[in-house]
Order: sequence, then structure tokens, then C-alpha cells
Amino acid sequence: MSCKVSAPDSQFLSVEQLLSLFVTNIIEGKDTIINKETATNIVLDSDIEDKQIVLKYILEDTNLSPKIRFRAAGSLGRIQSEGAINILHENLTIDNPFILQGIIRSLGRVGNMETYQKLAEIRNRLTLSTARETHFAMELIAHRFKMKSTDIAMPQPDEYLTFIGNESKAVAVSILNDEAAEAMMKSVSLGAVGVPVWKAPLYQFDCNGNSMLILMNRELEESTEQLGRSKFVLGAVVSKSKLSNTYSPYYLLLSTPTHVSANKVNLRAVTTNGILAFAGTGVLTSGQLSFHLKGVKRAGGYPMEIEGHVAPGGLSISKFLVGSMINEKNAPKAYRPLSF
Repeated sequence: MSCKVSAPDSQFLSVEQLLSLFVTNIIEGKDTIINKETATNIVLDSDIEDKQIVLKYILEDTNLSPKIRFRAAGSLGRIQSEGAINILHENLTIDNPFILQGIIRSLGRVGNMETYQKLAEIRNRLTLSTARETHFAMELIAHRFKMKSTDIAMPQPDEYLTFIGNESKAVAVSILNDEAAEAMMKSVSLGAVGVPVWKAPLYQFDCNGNSMLILMNRELEESTEQLGRSKFVLGAVVSKSKLSNTYSPYYLLLSTPTHVSANKVNLRAVTTNGILAFAGTGVLTSGQLSFHLKGVKRAGGYPMEIEGHVAPGGLSISKFLVGSMINEKNAPKAYRPLSF
């Protein structure tokens, strides 16, 4: 039960509304009982009412650190409301590249076709990592809205990683039982991937010391036929934080039709900032997608090979091998981030 107190205008405010008013006054500079950074962190870690309005003040406050404002952009993306998206749109004029990347990253996961047009308008004036972030955000929106497109650039044969000697080891993938899956979903923070995911089954594996979950797009529970017609977000691989029990996106799984064959698709696993990690092809036959993925050359990458198929309601992995991770510091020049 919420506690109620009498406000000056005779309205009743809940504790949550009072907290929102309290931190908003601090962030707007009307109250100095605690500093803005502390008040901001209270907002970012809470579920107070009208959170997006408070986050707007945080995002636009040039007196706050870029790191805090970047977090505000991420929080607005997780709200996923039309109002939050509009606030992100309004702030695409921010000059700080770090903050702007946070805004663009959130829009890639929750933005709409208006977002796509706005990003297209600004991408030519952006450089380096901000331009890459924009390109990836547009690609992600295109996949979420199943836009038609031409073939995407895929790695050349010599850009795939190969195993050295007998270094490969098999990775076991297990299916969580219903009780474990329900508990796990409560701890998953998708960071607004932008698509609904299966609640079950959930697939878990450990790779190079990281605990991972594979989450698939809920639309695949009914059919895989749409993969041959348009771009599609297959799902995400999420990684468990070593500091807490929460999961966050590690890779996004994307599919794009090819013009080589009506039943063939190109597949990519990309990091959340748009760097290609694994790639391969898939073939649609008899209502299921058979796939083959391999690791690509990039700093910090590692050889990997995975085969299996996706059918309505299920994922089957027949082969999952990984090799040693490549140390970024000692990686040869060939091991480079692959941009879009």
C-alpha cells in the first residue's frame, strides 16, 4: 500500500510521485539537499513515475558528466514508449560523440521508421565510431521492421577464423527447465533488443568463462518462412554479469535474404556496437532453417563453428566448437573489427 501525504494543492501524492518530484527539483537546480550526480543515479536505478521526463532533464543537462547522460539515453531506450523515443529524437543534435552514440544505440533497438529517416539525414555528417553506430542502428531498425534490401557484404573466405591443430573444444548447450527458465527471465535485461523473445525453451551454455543464454524471436514459434522474404532479427545471445545475476545483450542475431537462392539467407552475429563477430549462411527447407556459422577475424575474436537448425518452437544445435580467444594486444593486423 502506498503512503499518501497532502500536497499544497490538496492533491494526494504517492511515495513514488514524491520521490520523482524530489529528484526532479534537484536535477532542475531547485533543491540542493544532495548533489545532482547522486539524484541522477537514484533515477537511473529506480522505477519512479514519469521517469522519462526526469531522464530528459538528465540527458540535456550539460553540467552532468557524459557518462551519466549516456546512461540516461540507455534508460530512455529501455522505457520503449513513444514519448521516450521522441526525447531521443530531439537530442540527435547533441555534439558530444559519446552521448550521441548512446542515443543512437537506444534508437536502433526501439526506434521506428521515423527514426530510420532521421538517422539517414544525419549519418553523412558523422565520423568514425559514431558513423558506424548510426549505420548499425539503421540496419537493426531495417531488420526489426523487415525492410526489403539488397544483399549485405559478407566476409571473404580468408576472413573466417580457423582452428589451429587440436585446439577446438565442444560446448555443451542445455535447455533450462520451466522453473529455471521463469527465474532466469526475471533477471534478463535485454537492453531493448526490440523484439519479443521466447519465454521457453531457453538455451544456456558457457563459453570462454562467460555464462550465456540464447533467446529467440517469438515470431519463430509459428514459422520461419518470413526469413526468405525480408530482413529479420532472429534473437540475441545474452551474457551474465560477473558482478550480479542480471543478463545483458552480448550478440544480436540477424538474418538477411540473398538473391542467390529464394531459400538461402545470410546470417550474422554482431556485438551491440555493431562489430561483426560470427557469420554464415542458412538454408530454408521443410519449414525450418538449417544454419552454419563461423567466427570472423577481429581483435578479441576466437575461432568458432556452430551448426544446427531452427524450427517453429525449437532450436537444435548439432555442432558447437570454440577455440582459444585471440588476445587483442597481440592480434595481427588481419584480426580487425569488421564494420558494416
